[in-house]
Amino acid sequence: MAVKAAKAKKVVTKAKSPAERKSRRTAYQLLQDFQDKRDKVVFQYEAKLSSLDSKIAKLQERHASRIAVAQVLDSMTADEILAAEKRVRLQLQAIRKAARMSSKAQATA
Repeated sequence: MAVKAAKAKKVVTKAKSPAERKSRRTAYQLLQDFQDKRDKVVFQYEAKLSSLDSKIAKLQERHASRIAVAQVLDSMTADEILAAEKRVRLQLQAIRKAARMSSKAQATA
């Protein structure tokens, strides 16, 4: 079996005339082009973002209590939840007691 060696072809390039060459853009022109492209992308996705924002707001309004419960479950352990519940009960008792005392003070005055 004879293996033929691949012959490398020599590529001859012609020197381009100044008219054929692409003119180089300045850094300012490149910057302007990139900013224009960015503005187009922002414009295209602005409508999509606003619709997603409205969907998120509606979902948050509709399921506020479920979201709050899920956040508590994700951030606290069962023992921490029970301790927080106990603190809230004690605060409510103190508030009720203060409300009764203020109503009695207003009634006697």
